[in-house]
Amino acid sequence: MKLGEALLKKDEYIKKIDNLKKRVKNNVIIKEDNENNEDPNDLIKEYIETNNELSDLIIKISNKEHTTKLEIGVSISEAINIRDKLSREMDIYKSILKEVNSKDFRTAKNEVKMTVLINIKEIQKEFDKLSKAFNDIDIMIQSANWNTDLQ
Repeated sequence: MKLGEALLKKDEYIKKIDNLKKRVKNNVIIKEDNENNEDPNDLIKEYIETNNELSDLIIKISNKEHTTKLEIGVSISEAINIRDKLSREMDIYKSILKEVNSKDFRTAKNEVKMTVLINIKEIQKEFDKLSKAFNDIDIMIQSANWNTDLQ
């Protein structure tokens, strides 16, 4: 199994666990005259088994992400952290650009004049630079995910 497949399987396990939790909740208490659609004890057993499988898979994924190096010399885990950092930095620039673009700076004689205190051209340039770096590292991560065996 490739690392990318394992990541998809991890998401499936998480969805299954969420679904099982809802099903347990819906079958724990019933009206006196009604029959239980599903045995909550069986659902709990399935939940625990699925959770154990998920935990084992997460450990394997984590170990592989820590030991697999990308062509830039960092592990997949480190690259994910770099990508997350870039994303957070992009967010501040994106919010600035959105704020400036949403304002109407035309003023009438009786209105207060608004002044932009930041160089928007530089903000856009920095956002574009971060966006390119984000996309570049994301492509490396995705490539590694689909070319790396989990075992």
